[in-house]
Amino acid sequence: MTGGQSPVFDGSAPDTDGSSPDAGGGGAEGGYALDDLDDTPLILERPGRWDLARFYPAEEYRAKLEADVKVELIVDATGQVVDVKIIGGAGPNFDAAARELGYLMKFTPAKRRGRPVKMRASIVFNFTIEKI
Repeated sequence: MTGGQSPVFDGSAPDTDGSSPDAGGGGAEGGYALDDLDDTPLILERPGRWDLARFYPAEEYRAKLEADVKVELIVDATGQVVDVKIIGGAGPNFDAAARELGYLMKFTPAKRRGRPVKMRASIVFNFTIEKI
């Protein structure tokens, strides 16, 4: 993993789906959307080229298939990814690889009203042959 710009991460910060947070401090299920936080959390660790090569589905690589997979990350109050949900899949092998890559990410703690909270953010993992 690397703290620098990653070829498998689309954009400089995760985007939000804009839905409202669950009741009770972000809720056990979803956490707060980025728009509901004091500041946008920083990405401390993100998948890099080596991670993309390691998780790129072998069958798809041999067939020279490429895909984008959109995932929703559920991040706990410490900045650790605790759940990865596929929201824009590209088939079971690419989806499984994107899920693994999502768990490699680490953020600064999200804060709402000055207190660390659970958050959710969506990102796109780009699986392209030329990037590995």
